[in-house]
Amino acid sequence: MLQVFNFLDELKKRIQEIANADGFVIITRRSKKSGGRTERVWLECDRGGEHQTTATLRKAGSKKTGCPFYLLAVRNHPYETWEIKDGKIKHNHELCEDLSAHAFVRRFTPSEMKLIEQLIAQNMEPQKIFQTIRKHDPDMFHVQKDVQNVVAKIRAEQRHELTPMQSLENMLINNDFIYETRVEPGTEIVTEIFLHRYSRDMWRAFPHVMLIDATYKTNLYNMRFIQTVGMTPTNKSLPLLVKNGVITLCGCLRG
Repeated sequence: MLQVFNFLDELKKRIQEIANADGFVIITRRSKKSGGRTERVWLECDRGGEHQTTATLRKAGSKKTGCPFYLLAVRNHPYETWEIKDGKIKHNHELCEDLSAHAFVRRFTPSEMKLIEQLIAQNMEPQKIFQTIRKHDPDMFHVQKDVQNVVAKIRAEQRHELTPMQSLENMLINNDFIYETRVEPGTEIVTEIFLHRYSRDMWRAFPHVMLIDATYKTNLYNMRFIQTVGMTPTNKSLPLLVKNGVITLCGCLRG
């Protein structure tokens, strides 16, 4: 703990490495500035402090235990270095063997976030993105759900606050698709999409299914569906929709 560091970030990184090896996570509790410069920084266990919530309907859980562990990092003015001057090396909870339970250590670095954005632009699935990141850093604490959450957040930002259905319709319009939608009376929930009479005529003429993509799940409206794709002798695809065992014409042919 008597080691001297040239920069505060170096001190934090080293303290975090020691803490992680022992089974806990260090966070910055507060700092004190003087003349616009940071002079003192208090570091504590992420389970320090007391949980505060404004929840009234249910009791919110918390991992905070009021852990007394803390370290005080101080700038040494004569040499402009950083070192630990005070602290309390004591916990009131058991240390962890698996730090992946701590959300703090599962945060993505700026470089990881940039990589995720690049892979999303390549239409890579969250599972593949997770595997790619793990190859870059086999020792990372991230779990696949972390990647899924980040992907969902980035895609929501890319939609510019539009709903998924609004975003889909914009894409269809911008790419000159011929389509129609039907909604459930009174709820405005879309029940059918990509309906077009020409697709129905094509299905009757070429009723050979080439591909079936079954999700085996429901969407957020609790509607099950299986998408099928037919192929004509002129090598044109014919998307269809199977709902409750009935094939519905829903081709999305370019005009």
